[in-house]
Order: sequence, then structure tokens, then C-alpha cells
Amino acid sequence: MKSVLWVEDNVDFVESIKANLKNVKYDITFVYTQKEYFEQISEKFFDVILSDFVMPVNGVALLKSAKERCGKLYIVSEFDVPYIWEQCRESGVRINGVFPKSKILSMLPTLLEQ
Repeated sequence: MKSVLWVEDNVDFVESIKANLKNVKYDITFVYTQKEYFEQISEKFFDVILSDFVMPVNGVALLKSAKERCGKLYIVSEFDVPYIWEQCRESGVRINGVFPKSKILSMLPTLLEQ
């Protein structure tokens, strides 16, 4: 079973995602804070990390550490996708993709099967 760490500080968004993921065949852990994130990645390697880009913490620093603790790293955001690619490239963060929050549920099975 693939392990997924989903980093998202918007509790309402997470609750809507959870409601739609009741019958998935993945081990998905949701974290809301930088502290929870670091606790999880210090304990376990994740096949996939899905992370919000705009959070109360430095998203780029969080993403740099994420890439070392997972197979694939995707950004899930409601903001400008080209801007996020540019910010990651300029910061040396290698990501596997950027996806809008509005489409992530429909894309999730494909992302996790790759």
C-alpha cells in the first residue's frame, strides 16, 4: 500500500478531502502544521508527499526537506501554477508536479499509481 503524507493548513479543505477518500487503497496521513510534518518525516519515508505551497511557515524550506523523505513530491495549490514552478526552480526544490486544489481529487489515483 502506498504511503502518502498530505501537508495542508486549511482544515476545511482537509475535511472535504477526507470525506471523498473513504474507500481509497492508500495509507494517507494528513498534517496541518510544520511541527506535525517534521514529526512524520522523521519517523517514516513516504511514497508521495502532497503539500500546500502557501502556509504560515516557509513553504520552500519545508519542500526542500520533503524531497529527501519521499519518492515523489507534488504541490497542491489554489494559486498560480507557473509562479509556484518558478519559485521552486529558483530555490532548487525539485518537484514532480503542481496541481490545483480544485482538481486534485480527480487526479489523485493517477498520481499515486505512477
